[in-house]
Amino acid sequence: MPVEIPVELTEVQTQSPESAHNGDWLLENFFALTDACNSWTARNTKHLDRLNLQNVSLPEMELDLLEKVEETVLLEDQYDVPVVPYTEKPIQIAALINFLASYKVLRKDHSPYTAHPMFVDIIILFLSGLPPEELTIVRITALIHDVVEEDTLRLLEKHIQDPNAGCIPPNFDLSTTENMLMAKNILNSIMPELQIGTAALELMQAVIEDEDESVTDEYKHARFIHWLNWRAQRRSDLRVVKLADKIHDLLDLDYITKNPEKSKKEIDDKLASKLAKVSFSMYSLMKQEDGSLHPDVPPQLWNIFVYILRSRIYSFDIDLSDEGIFKKTLASYQEPFETHKEKMLAECADYAQKVELWH
Repeated sequence: MPVEIPVELTEVQTQSPESAHNGDWLLENFFALTDACNSWTARNTKHLDRLNLQNVSLPEMELDLLEKVEETVLLEDQYDVPVVPYTEKPIQIAALINFLASYKVLRKDHSPYTAHPMFVDIIILFLSGLPPEELTIVRITALIHDVVEEDTLRLLEKHIQDPNAGCIPPNFDLSTTENMLMAKNILNSIMPELQIGTAALELMQAVIEDEDESVTDEYKHARFIHWLNWRAQRRSDLRVVKLADKIHDLLDLDYITKNPEKSKKEIDDKLASKLAKVSFSMYSLMKQEDGSLHPDVPPQLWNIFVYILRSRIYSFDIDLSDEGIFKKTLASYQEPFETHKEKMLAECADYAQKVELWH
């Protein structure tokens, strides 16, 4: 089937001055903001290393540690923006859960994983344009969106039994699905009114144990987008968080561009593949069938995403022709997404029932 690259990425279009300004601000200040998030993590790790978590259980762990963890770190005056203005108690708790779950996890560039949800929160706080009554909930979801995946699932898959290695240690006598359910329920007990465990589970790829070993990564990712579209029917914060998540991914490409073990061609191909995957994911998740944005997607945040994606495509000189890696990768996700939709949704529904999510 023919695969069309979104017109926004192929034709010269005028971006609003606000979108260009905000996109350039993120590109220019990415490293300064990242360093500040990493510094926050390092300082609070020193606090945590003085404590013994073995005898502290959730949800008391978060509440007990809340006053022991620093709340706010400011960038230098020239940036005039607080990195983590965690002044509201629910946001403090969410930030602390993210910290406890991932402060020992390293990203591909060996920086603390904790900084990623923090950066997603920064994007939402300063650039989403959400009204105050919605902003707090979306920020909390942003801060905890990777908790189950980077904590319980990581510990389970790597068989890490150190009780201090994460926030919600798995039960190795239970199946993966049962551990996902357990983690969801524990997180929900901390903030019952916001159901943060449910949100965390909905924002991560469904842990489906495919019987067919030939199931490809492209199939799994296409199924993930169907999963997110389905789950977003109930929670208006999911698309916002995922969009900010991918904006951060577009900013954070040094692990590809500065890999000394890869040739220039390997780096170029990896960049093209990465940008195509992000493009497929966001256009399939944020746009409705008629091409308009879903009503729960902040237009100014979408415009920033498109601006940065276009900037990356042109700065890295990505080949958008039919023979290029970008379009071939796009097709590798689009084909199963369209061809196997009903099968994928059935698999998602089966998993949702096992982890006790709404249908």
